[in-house]
Amino acid sequence: MTNNNSNNATENFGTDAYEGMGWDLTPEDFAPASGESGEKNRPVHKMRFGRLNLAIWQRQQVGRKTRYSVRVARSYKAADGSYKDTTSLDAEDLPTAIVLTLLAQQWIMEKDAEEAGNRAGRTEGTGY
Repeated sequence: MTNNNSNNATENFGTDAYEGMGWDLTPEDFAPASGESGEKNRPVHKMRFGRLNLAIWQRQQVGRKTRYSVRVARSYKAADGSYKDTTSLDAEDLPTAIVLTLLAQQWIMEKDAEEAGNRAGRTEGTGY
């Protein structure tokens, strides 16, 4: 699968997240696309591989750590010819879902580390 997107999984996640898992995947097989964090009801990050897509949603509360939710969905062609999504996965989708969720976990951990660094920078020298 070719990725025409200039952002690839290597830039966003590194290849360590899926190397050695026994799947023949390359960074070009993933097509992550960052969302607009300022918009309401939009994922902050999306990834797609084959017929599976994953969306990461941000829940931010004032004065508290940012929380994230993840949704994995499978695309299918409906009887009327339109394309739809379902959260029900087939057995053959599970390996891909595992890889996508591991990449999502890594993305979230990187964002958590950034947030922790930002909090540390804001509190340095303030006595808090």
